[in-house]
Amino acid sequence: MARKRKKQKLVKILPPDPALAGPDFRDLNSALSYYSQYYTVHTARHWVADWMSISDYSPEEIESYKATDSWHTSITMCAIARLLHQGCPLYGQEEAFLQDRVSAILNIPPMKIDFKDVGYEFRPIF
Repeated sequence: MARKRKKQKLVKILPPDPALAGPDFRDLNSALSYYSQYYTVHTARHWVADWMSISDYSPEEIESYKATDSWHTSITMCAIARLLHQGCPLYGQEEAFLQDRVSAILNIPPMKIDFKDVGYEFRPIF
């Protein structure tokens, strides 16, 4: 009887995170391409909430942001929030962009879905 080979686990090895450079950070384009290549919005969305917690946002606003759908958030927002949270020096336009996008997301009215009985009947098709 032949022996079964053990399956090898693939380990994803990431290059060093640009946000860990701190004050030595220089290249925004390479950082944005790094985050868009190795992360998704679903895995990086909490970075915006972390940035909001150290900025002038109330806990209610942070919970409101967390309750919104993830498609409102872009990976660019997440990357800029991570860089700002880690103390990387940016030019100033990026923080204004992030504040504008977060305020736009917080001002989106909640969707009201009205479920009505439309009277469909399900019949077998022969």
